[in-house]
Amino acid sequence: MDWIFWLIVIIGILYYFNSRNPPKSEKQINQEALQKFGDTKEERYKNIISFFDKKMGKINCDIDYRTNHVRIRKSFERNLKTLDQSERDALVTAYLLYNEEIMGDNNFFISRFALLYGEGSGQPITSEYAKRGNKDINKLPEYARGQNTFPWLLDHFGLNSKAVQSTIYRSVEDAIEKHPDNDTLKYLNKRLNGDHIWSTHEDLEGSIYTTDIDKGYRLGNLIENEIGFVQTDIPVNYDGGMPVMAYAPTGEGKTQCFVLPNLLTWMGACVVLDVKGELYEKTSQWRSRHVGPVYRFNPLDPQNSLKFNPLNEIRNDPDYVFKDAQKLAWHMVVPNSKDHWENSARDVIIAALAVVAENAPVGQRDFNDVLDILTGYDMPLFITQLKAHSDTSLQRAGKSLQASMNDKELNSILSTARTVLSGWSDNNIQKVTSGHNDWSTAEFRSENQGERPPTLYIEINPAEIEQYQSLIRTILGMHFDRLYESQPDHDEKRDVLFMLCQ
Repeated sequence: MDWIFWLIVIIGILYYFNSRNPPKSEKQINQEALQKFGDTKEERYKNIISFFDKKMGKINCDIDYRTNHVRIRKSFERNLKTLDQSERDALVTAYLLYNEEIMGDNNFFISRFALLYGEGSGQPITSEYAKRGNKDINKLPEYARGQNTFPWLLDHFGLNSKAVQSTIYRSVEDAIEKHPDNDTLKYLNKRLNGDHIWSTHEDLEGSIYTTDIDKGYRLGNLIENEIGFVQTDIPVNYDGGMPVMAYAPTGEGKTQCFVLPNLLTWMGACVVLDVKGELYEKTSQWRSRHVGPVYRFNPLDPQNSLKFNPLNEIRNDPDYVFKDAQKLAWHMVVPNSKDHWENSARDVIIAALAVVAENAPVGQRDFNDVLDILTGYDMPLFITQLKAHSDTSLQRAGKSLQASMNDKELNSILSTARTVLSGWSDNNIQKVTSGHNDWSTAEFRSENQGERPPTLYIEINPAEIEQYQSLIRTILGMHFDRLYESQPDHDEKRDVLFMLCQ
């Protein structure tokens, strides 16, 4: 009967170890997850919101599942950066509802599981598997053999991320009806329905929006919804330091509600792409009187346009001539991925710009000379000038051209170069881009603005934008280059508003 004794011993040992390591209940798992955010309800409230909204770090989820044949204990983690905004909002909501004891243990458990696993985005970190009973392991279900456990569990309980999100949001709506004065529910209502709730004056405090008219740029005015959505005289400005896009069909009020108010209140330097000419007409006098000098650049109306010759922005210093010519060429050549010779053509254009800039003083540089080089006329002289240059990049350009002098490839390169710069042979462009400059890009830098910041209006008819896109791209790009050239002193920093209207 020794075998009976040993059987009892083995059963006892198994029972002992099993009782020492019982499966965790949903409540235990939930409480452990919640306690990571603090000891008090108030502390957890702040830490939950901060943790998820910072989008830094990882969060894990534990599973302890038992059937008659198997016990599965697994953990997986989710990088917060991989959560989309809807998943993030749903998780914050679930945690806060559970913290308020509004959401039950089962709902919180399955919410965390479904949202954090996220259709496979959760990464396994631990896995413990134990067979229960004497059933042949090969006859157990696939999930019980440790394969595809998480997808099987989600499917088994009928869970998916989107369905869980809907359930959570309905829970908030139901809870608000029962607890209308609960501060956490008020917060969640605003967080989840922000696009459908009018902001109040108090909501702006500490945000990227301000009622200080001297900060940022104008978005509109606060609306008093208690008296029938009537506009107040309290302005709302954006002060978040990022670009803002106003998107709406033609005639929906972008100019009247956003563009004009900003041009008539912005007291700093400004560059305006004016596709209709109405912005100059309606705001230039005010800006000239109250802000600073106004420059009007209109290639379609040379007689009433100031001049700006991009060649004058190339410095005569041999150490900078290639760098400046390279920047100018990148702006002039509008990218076309279908053109095989574009990069080679750009290299030739850079070399031509550099040679023309060095051979003529500022104010006498002419784009016709650049276009003449690209015809291939007197190419030997051009190559000689490049090879003799002190800049090694220009020397290499000369050697490359010399190597292909009798090659069809050179003709293809020059043909492409002439094509991409064809717009610059236009008579109107020639008139407004030759000779001296009536303003300098350097005027828009903080240290040069003084008490009278400048405003540049670039006027163009919408129907002509494609024809003149190389010119517009160049003028705007060169102003950007100048502003990014170096960091101004902290005390001298001034914002420049680029109002690009289409």
